[in-house]
This record gives sequence, C-alpha cells and structure tokens, in this order.
Amino acid sequence: MLRTLLLFAFVIAATVLAFSCLDRPGARPDRGTAAGAQTVSIPTTDELELNARLWVRDPRRVVIYLHEYGDDQTSWWPTADDGTPTDPSAITFDFRGHGASAGRHDDVASAPDDVRAALAFAAQRGYQRVVLVGSGMGAAAAIEASVDAPAVGVLGLSAPIEFAEMRPIETVGRMTTRTALIATEGDLSAQHSLGQFRTRTAIPAGRLVQLKGADHGQAMLTGTRAPEAQAALQRLIKELWQP
Repeated sequence: MLRTLLLFAFVIAATVLAFSCLDRPGARPDRGTAAGAQTVSIPTTDELELNARLWVRDPRRVVIYLHEYGDDQTSWWPTADDGTPTDPSAITFDFRGHGASAGRHDDVASAPDDVRAALAFAAQRGYQRVVLVGSGMGAAAAIEASVDAPAVGVLGLSAPIEFAEMRPIETVGRMTTRTALIATEGDLSAQHSLGQFRTRTAIPAGRLVQLKGADHGQAMLTGTRAPEAQAALQRLIKELWQP
C-alpha cells in the first residue's frame, strides 16, 4: 500500500513539474543590436521620453514600427535594420512603460498619443510620407493616431477590432484607402478581427491578407510562413506609399 502511495505521489509530482516547464518562457530570440541606427528620444505631449532608434536612409519617407503590448521595440529591429541606402528610413520606439521608456505599461489609452509623438518627431526630421507598421496593440494605436493624418498609411499585423479603450473598427472607416491588414487563419482572435474589418469596412480586398499558419504579429515574419508574410509586408508597404 505504501509503495502504491509513493508511486502515485511521484507521478503527480512529475506531472506538475512537466506543466511548470511548459509554462516557463523560452529563450528570447536574438533580435540584434540595431547597430546601424541612431539612439534618439521622442518627447510626448505629457512630458515623457520614449526610447527610440532611427535608421537614416531615404530623407522623404519613413516606416515607423510599433510593437505589441508587453513587448518592446527590439521585436522590430531585424525588420527595421534590413534596408539599403535607398529604402525608406525606419523608426522603432518603446511605448510608454515598455522597454526603456518612461511611464506606466498599463496606460494603453495613451498608446495613440505615443504614436502621434513619433509622427511629430518624423515631421520635425523632414519626413513627408509615413507608413506605420504595427502589431497587435501597435496596430490599434496606429489606426487611432493617424485617422486625421492623410499622409500616413497603416499596415496592421494581427490588428484587433478593439484593444482596451481603443476601437479601431470604428475609426478605420475614415481611412480605408490607406489601411492594410495581415493575419493568419490559425490565430483565431486576429482572424476573427480580420473578418470583421472585411465585412464592416470598405478596406480594399487586396489589402486584407490572410495567411496560413497560426503565427501572431511580427512572429509571422520569422515563422513557418515567413517568406509569404515578408512578401505581403513589402507589397503592402509599397502600395501604401501611393497617393
């Protein structure tokens, strides 16, 4: 009887240990060092400083990459760093309370203000055309921040129809000709949101891209469908430069 109880206790302990290992986050991928970028600071209207990187290339056009909630700008560094001298310039930054930026990380309502601060920074640097590329929260904030900025295009990866106080599904109707979205069919929440954007807005069908797989956000660019996702990203960015 004692032997049976000890064996049962061992099985339970092993099971708990196995599940605890599954819950443990894996090793963080190598996101590079942004060695080709300048370290800059983006001031917000409420006097915070957002830690940022700037890759100076084309003096007229810039792509601003926006990370997800709980992540930081390093998730976009490999993409932003991959460019020739004639490609658009690139900016990444940490939303308030994320990465090396000041503020509270749960102040999601201010995420569009952070994006507006980045747009103001780009304008001060002389950039005339901007494409915002955002993932998750970053995509929602991009739509909210650029609705009254006609020279700004938005490309959302796994864009939600709502995120905390943000309601991009209600805002995007005023900017459908300069919005593009990508999601995977296995990312159920993002796939549902993509369907809502398709049926409830007038975003052109060619700019609503659904890929196979289940990767979320910028993970699409390194996942099982990476070549397809990267090709879609580049195609849509080029289209968004058009008037």
